[in-house]
Amino acid sequence: MLQQQRVLIAVGEANLRQQLHKALLKNDVYSDWAADGREAIDRLSERSYGMVIIDFGLTGDGLESVIAHVAALPVAGRPMVIATGERGLRPMLDSDLVQIILYKPIDVRPLGELIANCLRTLGEHAERARLRAAAPPREERDSRI
Repeated sequence: MLQQQRVLIAVGEANLRQQLHKALLKNDVYSDWAADGREAIDRLSERSYGMVIIDFGLTGDGLESVIAHVAALPVAGRPMVIATGERGLRPMLDSDLVQIILYKPIDVRPLGELIANCLRTLGEHAERARLRAAAPPREERDSRI
């Protein structure tokens, strides 16, 4: 399971939260829920996430506050962000923070697969970076190997 790469689902619609949660579980991805912006910020303060799914219409402190909280996180620990919402006017979103925008209605089954694949790829990149950082500098390596 991709336990270390949890997803935070910050969506006000209970039905969509549940559908996303089930689709992620089918792809071996654990998720936490937040029904409003305040709860999402609290969850982001409690643990790190590999990804955050956030809705344009999130109540509480709202989308902007949650995005600002994500922006304040160290770059290395910052989650990938997917924003969802209705077609039409959308908030101005920093493309360095929000990588994907999905318009409703959302087919959650392929989205669950896409998220699992993204998290696996992010995990593989992080592991390769960790191994490179732990390896001795090139000049210290034995050239006979």
